[in-house]
Amino acid sequence: MEKELAVARQFQEYGIVREGAPTFSNVTVKVDGDSATVWACVDNSAWKVPGVKDDLPDVLPGGVVLERIDSIWLVTDLGRPPQEFTC
Repeated sequence: MEKELAVARQFQEYGIVREGAPTFSNVTVKVDGDSATVWACVDNSAWKVPGVKDDLPDVLPGGVVLERIDSIWLVTDLGRPPQEFTC
């Protein structure tokens, strides 16, 4: 998660702004007590930096790990969906 925060800080420092928004599909949630894992297909095709062309796939699998702390679900880590999870 540190890497993603560093990228976000760099975007902010250089005034890089994305337009649009990502969308999510094939959302899968697994809850085990006060822990949960969420996997989804993340479509970034409508969430771009204007004027920048990239060769990244538009749809990629992604995931987060959450912990329930004081009745609030907080993202505590980023996760990779299992190999069999496809988009």
